[in-house]
Amino acid sequence: MHPVASRYAVNEQGPAPRHPDHRVTGGVRGAERQHLDGLFAGDLLFIGGTPMMWSGTIENRVAACDRMLALDPAVVVPGRGPVAGPAGIRQVRDYLTFLDGYARNSLAAVRSWREAAAEIDLGPCAAWGEPERTVANLYGAYRSLEPATEEITPLELLTAVAAGGRT
Repeated sequence: MHPVASRYAVNEQGPAPRHPDHRVTGGVRGAERQHLDGLFAGDLLFIGGTPMMWSGTIENRVAACDRMLALDPAVVVPGRGPVAGPAGIRQVRDYLTFLDGYARNSLAAVRSWREAAAEIDLGPCAAWGEPERTVANLYGAYRSLEPATEEITPLELLTAVAAGGRT
């Protein structure tokens, strides 16, 4: 790569990730390398691994995926995992929309987030690395959709993640 011959556009694309102790580490940014039609997605994308959503909503993450897809990049460099193309963005988007629908259906069935996490079938996403992260993502979805969802400490959440939702 020749950075001198390229331009970059850095844009805020999503919610700030949080450490387990809930310190904000800064906004997630995507940098589009315009000359080579590439997109540096940062931690908005985990390719081949389950994303970890410490903050923000699934809705915002899906919107960020839509914005990335609209750029139609030939090459996508994720924050985690191998270099991909738009198909990688679509896989993450599909996971997020599945999780959102699952959370909504589980809430409508009056299941707790813990029950929903213990029963979730991730289908093709189950083969991704770190599928237990879905427990934290599902908890976040519940808190976003139903603010009356029990609030737990970061340690309790990490314990639930480590147990794969079976706590």
